Amino acid sequence: MLFSDMGPWYALQVVPKHEKSVDNILEYRGYNHFLPTYRSRRRWSDRVMFVEQPLFPGYVFCKSQRNLMEVIRSSPGIIRIVAFGGKPLPVPDKEIEALQQIVCGKREYSAFPYLNVGQKVQVISGPLMGISGTIMQFKNRNRLVISLDVIMKSVSVEIDQSEVALYHAAA
Repeated sequence: MLFSDMGPWYALQVVPKHEKSVDNILEYRGYNHFLPTYRSRRRWSDRVMFVEQPLFPGYVFCKSQRNLMEVIRSSPGIIRIVAFGGKPLPVPDKEIEALQQIVCGKREYSAFPYLNVGQKVQVISGPLMGISGTIMQFKNRNRLVISLDVIMKSVSVEIDQSEVALYHAAA
């Protein structure tokens, strides 16, 4: 087990358009890293292509012990570690696991504006079972929105209303 496999996940703010190079550097240095991407359709005057784009532009996630954060800070392309009160703010494991589950799933997903309000639901069936988020209507379709509070970003995935139930927090 690598030292970087222990500890919580952190959101790293990176130089614009450098997400993939920072992700490659973290991989080369042996860190447990995650760069969620999606396929975006781009149209040029002579052709249409699909390109991989970062789901959250300007951010890469890294799992590390706090005492190794200085090594991450010294990596080229990293602006800062998302922090509150001068202390690095960990991203909850459940949020990273939900993102990984969405990215590996077979459903269409996309970035979505961050939401503070809305009805909280939990997925009770299907490939996204166990994920909780906010249910929203977008273009006459139900979307499950997962929000990462640390970086104030969200992702949405299409979902059938029969697959969700009202979220009840554990007492």
